[in-house]
Amino acid sequence: MAILVGIDLGTTTTLVGRAVDVEGAISVNVIDIRQGDVELSYLPSVAYFPPGEEPLVGLEAQKRGPQEDASRYVRAVKRQMGRRVLLPVVEQAPYQISALYLAKALDEARYKLPEDEIVFTVTVPASFTTNQRTDTLLALREACDRVGGIHYPEDDEGKLFISEPVAAMLAFLNEEFKKPEAVRHLDFSEVRRVVVYDIGGGTLDLTRIFVEPKGSDVNGLTDLEIHVDEIGYYNPFGGEDFDLALAKMLYNRLMEQFPELHDVRLTPEQRLGVRLQLMDQAKEIKESLSDQMQSTDDLLLFDEPEEATHYHSGEINIQGQLYSLEGEIDELEFKEAIEDLIAQGVAGTQRKNLITPLDDLLTKSKLDPARLDGLLIVGGAARLPLIPKVLREYWPNDRVWVFQPPDHAVVTGAAIYSYLRDRADFILVEKAADVYYVRLEDRFDLILPAKKDLGEKKRYELNSDADRLSLQIFAGQQKDGSDDPILSSLVHQGGTVINLGQEYQQGTPVWVQMRYAGEASETDHTKVPWVYVWIGKKEDPPQFRRRYSELVQEVRHG
Repeated sequence: MAILVGIDLGTTTTLVGRAVDVEGAISVNVIDIRQGDVELSYLPSVAYFPPGEEPLVGLEAQKRGPQEDASRYVRAVKRQMGRRVLLPVVEQAPYQISALYLAKALDEARYKLPEDEIVFTVTVPASFTTNQRTDTLLALREACDRVGGIHYPEDDEGKLFISEPVAAMLAFLNEEFKKPEAVRHLDFSEVRRVVVYDIGGGTLDLTRIFVEPKGSDVNGLTDLEIHVDEIGYYNPFGGEDFDLALAKMLYNRLMEQFPELHDVRLTPEQRLGVRLQLMDQAKEIKESLSDQMQSTDDLLLFDEPEEATHYHSGEINIQGQLYSLEGEIDELEFKEAIEDLIAQGVAGTQRKNLITPLDDLLTKSKLDPARLDGLLIVGGAARLPLIPKVLREYWPNDRVWVFQPPDHAVVTGAAIYSYLRDRADFILVEKAADVYYVRLEDRFDLILPAKKDLGEKKRYELNSDADRLSLQIFAGQQKDGSDDPILSSLVHQGGTVINLGQEYQQGTPVWVQMRYAGEASETDHTKVPWVYVWIGKKEDPPQFRRRYSELVQEVRHG
């Protein structure tokens, strides 16, 4: 019997969940993860590379890295995914760091849930580019190699991903079906459109989803068709930005308490180490205040909310000397520190704000939010009651819901998808946002439009006698409401040289096609396309077929 696992590969935390059938209903449990001598329900998405030792991940890395050598401490690597860079000092690509977190998650699933087979799904932001999704595939492949005993499902690769907001929507819908119809948030007798607002530790991901009943009798997820309607822009904004704002306040207090620090000169690595220590304290303060702050939903009829306060006490290591940093921070001071991140008045002026990306999505979709069926808030940062409060003030009606606990929505949905993905009667449709071009001598030629699963076969000719074909792929975004490309956004994504096996004359026709889902007709949720090439006759089977991720890897290592 296979174990059905979901993995939320987050910017700040990674979670693992298992789906099981309980009397016909899908139930998901989040698995505790061993980290040294403790177990937590989450793995901090951090790594530390001590010289001469094996890399550490999670809590063990968090305890040692900032104190010992911040230059070997890696955090928020998800924001770097898709970049063809090696991180300094540790000489690791971003996907290789992510592979460490995935390996730990898979190894824990195998340890806690020993079975012959583990079926796993990993979440990615809906707005991840193809390069970022490709990096996640590479990380998964490397993680399976690291763990050993867990097979990388080559034939099932197209089902390995689900977008984070879509996963959260699955978790929400699954909970809806556990309730009597009279108390559900949504009536499934007709099409419903919901915006999922997923704010995690490091990313804000927005997606508008429409849910359509297959028939008149709707009793579960397989009775619905779930479609991604619109995707917001990828936005590196989340709980860490709140930590940084609060860390700046702590820094000012530290400098006031120890004026002699103004004369201390730090190396870039030392400055980074101090900043990380301050952010760790800031995160602890934020979480404490979040636990104390009550949302209006939690208050009884005659309750009055109490002002939250936190007394912090800790030490900051600066050039080997410990400086005591302690004091009290109340709710008002915290709100002042994060004012620009939550104030509605800055909408339209900066992207690192709760409202601006949501406003952009609604403007792009040209739908009045009052006509939508609801706003679903999920993600670890949504534990801070201020965030749902601000969003409720912005949203034009009272149909705003927070999944509980908000940081379990995505991992729960990923595990549910592992349960559902081989069900023929389950329909989930996601469209890719990238647009692809082939580079010719004098121009770029569109080969796969945005939001299409299949591009047409494009005919080209060899410009000289040759036994090899150089194929270079570029990708970017497409203008909203127009077929004209934004050529300035195109980035070289990958390339390869095809050995044709014999020499062909100049003018020989060559057909090139890009498509999702490879040889299968089913939807490929990785959104990492395939490249097909025909030489001579396009009616014959293609002589060349490659996964886009393989082309990208050639560029990185070739």
